[in-house]
Amino acid sequence: MPSQKRRLAQQQNGNQKVAKQNCSITSFFNKDSTRTDETTSVETNITSNQDVVAQPITPSKPKNSKHKTGFDAAWLTAFTWLLVVKEPDSSGNNTDVMYCKLCKKHRTYGYNGSKTWVDIGYRCLRRDKIKEHQDSDQHKDALKQEVNHTVSDMTAKIATTAQKSIRDALKVLYFLISHNLPLDMFSSFIDLCIELGATNLGNLRLAKCASYSSWDIVQELLDILSSEVTTTVISDMQKSPSYSVMVDEVSDNRTIKHLAICARYINPAGEIQNSLITDVELQNATAETLTKTISTELTNHQLNLQDMTGFASDGAAVFLGKKTGVATRLKTSIHLLSLYTAEIIDLP
Repeated sequence: MPSQKRRLAQQQNGNQKVAKQNCSITSFFNKDSTRTDETTSVETNITSNQDVVAQPITPSKPKNSKHKTGFDAAWLTAFTWLLVVKEPDSSGNNTDVMYCKLCKKHRTYGYNGSKTWVDIGYRCLRRDKIKEHQDSDQHKDALKQEVNHTVSDMTAKIATTAQKSIRDALKVLYFLISHNLPLDMFSSFIDLCIELGATNLGNLRLAKCASYSSWDIVQELLDILSSEVTTTVISDMQKSPSYSVMVDEVSDNRTIKHLAICARYINPAGEIQNSLITDVELQNATAETLTKTISTELTNHQLNLQDMTGFASDGAAVFLGKKTGVATRLKTSIHLLSLYTAEIIDLP
């Protein structure tokens, strides 16, 4: 491909040939003066053409139509974490700047501790810059902290709601027990309370197949109440200077033998208190089994056997027999010298 200098030389030679031809043609029709003027005009045109060709051509930079600058209200919907406020620029004019709500909340900074988007507003109002921040490690770290925080809040809220529901359900169950009402009425009482506006109990009615008021739930609630009451009773008995034990052996409708153990003690208020300690099933009702069961249950509840100063029963020989009765065995096995035994008499 010829160089620019060579192209100029070729163009100049061509123009000169054209000029000679014009001169010869014009000399045939016109005078010498006219020919001289035209020759000068042609030479001037040749010179001007050389200047135009020699001047370098610089292409103009096309306008960048890919990015639109300026705030768009639709960004707030597309990027819920975006915060746009007006702040004065270097000239004192209020302009829109962008912040990240999550980065500001969790104080996550950018590369090398950059505070842009957190303490310093981002002034380049372009959508691609917003997406660039959204994909940055700074924003992802803030998003991770926000998710963990949200999950913790939801867990705490669910736990609080569940606790309130269980607490109110226990109140209903306690009402039934204290008034000697059948426990089968628990579900009906729950429905009645919900109808009367008990909002917390409504959480027990999650679905038709998950009402949380079945007999299994009632049994679990009974266990919770029993555990709480037993803990309170044992704590008060441990603070009492002494206590006495009352026992009775019974059989249920399945002919399974039970031993009910009650206690009389002085509560922290200085009053005499009677409470049920436990009700345990028995393999048999021999004096040896009854004595071992009583000692084991009192020990398991961390009660000092030496503080037991009284023992009472219904007067059966297995309990108050002078030679092998439970009272005699307790005196011998735990060396109680001051154990007082008594017979419980049912008055008409």
